[in-house]
Amino acid sequence: MHPDTAKQYGISDGDAVVIETKHGQIMQFAKLKDSLDRRVLNADHGWWYPEGAPETQFEWQKSNFNMLTSTETLGKEYGTPNLKAIGCKIRRDA
Repeated sequence: MHPDTAKQYGISDGDAVVIETKHGQIMQFAKLKDSLDRRVLNADHGWWYPEGAPETQFEWQKSNFNMLTSTETLGKEYGTPNLKAIGCKIRRDA
């Protein structure tokens, strides 16, 4: 995220950040880059925790951005959920 956006929300580089949409929420770590637009948050995909329990599939739902989208409205060409330009809220994780 842009450093100005991070400052607005009290977030520093490396802080745990909660990203929330109407479909769900995840936690990722802030990486500040002034090359991003101040209105844009770029989330990583494919997160999982190898130290997590196999019974919970290594806690993939905790930080995987697939939790922020929905299959209610699918793309016409491929039948996939929207993975770009999703409105969200952010906050520093307590």
